[in-house]
Amino acid sequence: STQSTWATECNVTCFIGDHIHYYEEGNVHMEGNVEKSEEIKGKDLADTSRRVIAFLGKVEAEFQSQIEDQCANISDTDFSKLRRKLPRTKQLFDFGSGAHRLAAELQRTAKGAK
Repeated sequence: STQSTWATECNVTCFIGDHIHYYEEGNVHMEGNVEKSEEIKGKDLADTSRRVIAFLGKVEAEFQSQIEDQCANISDTDFSKLRRKLPRTKQLFDFGSGAHRLAAELQRTAKGAK
């Protein structure tokens, strides 16, 4: 009688890259990537395959979670660094007053007069 035990192993490298285009009164591009490697050992080919798929799923889920966290906080973190906290007048603009509509109307009138 012959009895065999097989084990399979492989090195898996996962590379994920993204390029996100976000528009907020201008063009903003975000790029990111991740590269993770792992040595995977299984008791047979089916077990090794399951472990490879689980590893890839874990890396993708972590990367997606990082993107979601970054996008959820981008206004408070990165965009806030790009903007002035207050206008040059050091006064907050009261959008409820309708002054922005008046400014837009003045611009349209000035363009029409040319």
